[in-house]
Amino acid sequence: MSHSWEQLTIKSQSTAALASIGVEAADTHPRDTLLAHLLVYLAQADRARLALLATVAILYLPFIFMGPGSDADSFRVLNSGATLLWHHLYIPSRPPGCFPYEALTGILFAFGGTVATDLATLGMSIALLACFLGVCEHFEVPHRFLLGATMAIHPIYCASSTSTIDFIWALGWFFIGFSLLLKPRYLAAAAMLGLAVGIRLTSVLLVAPLLIWELAKKPRDLRMWFAAVLATAIGIACYVPAFLHAGDSMSFLTYYVGDWSIAEYAGRFIYKN
Repeated sequence: MSHSWEQLTIKSQSTAALASIGVEAADTHPRDTLLAHLLVYLAQADRARLALLATVAILYLPFIFMGPGSDADSFRVLNSGATLLWHHLYIPSRPPGCFPYEALTGILFAFGGTVATDLATLGMSIALLACFLGVCEHFEVPHRFLLGATMAIHPIYCASSTSTIDFIWALGWFFIGFSLLLKPRYLAAAAMLGLAVGIRLTSVLLVAPLLIWELAKKPRDLRMWFAAVLATAIGIACYVPAFLHAGDSMSFLTYYVGDWSIAEYAGRFIYKN
């Protein structure tokens, strides 16, 4: 019954949104649901949001032809993905690994080289910005477009958005999951949040407070509890390959170390994350 009501709601929203732009909606099959959602988004999105996202995409596009990026970790990710694809052997790019992204990079690189891997990161960056703006709109954050533009022109964000690196992917899955959680679409949100942790372990610093906040608001919502458990399980499962590579031990959690003071370690953590 709830599923039928959800389909009816989506259809009603699609019909109203498409009618607003002069398009007559017809009965659609399940395979057309993705297209319907896309049309609804385009119909409902304001011009400022679309203009910002399009401008960022155009500005970023030339940089995807300049190689995987200047960060040495980009080459390590490429090597890890290629080794996994061609030799069926997983070697983490660096501790603690980011298996989902390393595997995806291997596939993309095989088909289109670094242009494909950089283009995919660019696409994730645009999706991240779109969800960021959506979250800001949900919470009525003032000047959300200025915030989005400021984020887009930040040098670190710009460089990460046009490189073969996992930073944008982890943050992107988080904001996509956050956006889905607000709808609420618990299962999809749990998958996205779990992937955010699986791609970059420090994403737990974002995911955990979000889930705790939602559970505090809805302590009796079993779907929310299931989503939290599922997100945790997916995040843990993503590190099973690194665990096996480390000889069934937790040594894969060992980060790079140096001859630094506690303050220098703290500064490095803040800068990197």
